[in-house]
Amino acid sequence: MTGNLTFEIMTASATACAAGKCCLLVGECDRRDHALHTVSASEGCEVTNVSRLLADIMLAGGTPTPRAFSNALPGDGTTLLSHIELLFLPSLQLDPVDFLARLARTRPVCASWPGTYASGRLRYAGAEHPECFDSDDQKAIIVDLNQRKDA
Repeated sequence: MTGNLTFEIMTASATACAAGKCCLLVGECDRRDHALHTVSASEGCEVTNVSRLLADIMLAGGTPTPRAFSNALPGDGTTLLSHIELLFLPSLQLDPVDFLARLARTRPVCASWPGTYASGRLRYAGAEHPECFDSDDQKAIIVDLNQRKDA
């Protein structure tokens, strides 16, 4: 990965934050992971496992809200998020993109999107799956790693 992609991800995260949106990395899992960890190493931002942090919040008796999540995050700079799958659990009654966009109102957020992205639609799981999610991309700025050769 080149510095250009790191710059693009950091710029997209800051731009998204200013607009009340989150930045989502879409593409193959290995590319998303590599991009997050490269940005982390280059910019000194920690990659946070969303599922682990939300589980810790809930095990401590807290409610999985963007505010509780934000309060549990390290530092106050750009937040890099991986493993967001827990956000899709039907029992939590969350809209994952809205959750991330609300979090991004207080700090730049860049998350690895585990589903697919096509024609302006963010999808996770199939229609028959209880964790099925389908939304437009209006609350996110997308960095499509599949469209890049340096990712």
